[in-house]
Formats: sequence, C-alpha cells, structure tokens
Amino acid sequence: MNLAIEHDFITKKTADKIGRYLFFRHFFAHAYGFLLDEAKLEPLINNASDLYSEFKEEIDNSLMKIERNESHKKG
Repeated sequence: MNLAIEHDFITKKTADKIGRYLFFRHFFAHAYGFLLDEAKLEPLINNASDLYSEFKEEIDNSLMKIERNESHKKG
C-alpha cells in the first residue's frame, strides 16, 4: 500500500479506507464469526461500492498520467 501512495497511484486517504477492509479481512481470517461486531461491519458494507469507485478513479487517473508521460517521451 505504501508503494501505491509513494508512486502516486492512490491517495493516503483512499489507502486508509482500504486499510479498514484489510484489517477486517485479517481479523476475519484469524478470528471466528461469533466475534464479529455488526455495528463495525455495517459501515464497511455500506461504503464498499463508493470506495471501489474512488479507488478505480485514482488508478485510472494514474494510468492516464503514465500514458501521457510515455507519449511525450515518444513524441
């Protein structure tokens, strides 16, 4: 994740949001379902689509920058 931030693929804000999902995945993989807190899961579930859109937009923008830089190098 740090490399993605350092290379300007995603913002720290988006990385922090993704980190919440990574924490949940780690917790879920190492804990059991009966330890899950529905109140903590609900915001993750409700915001997953928005986060995906935000992440995709940042990656798309980064790829466009790379393509522009490459075309300037060629031309």
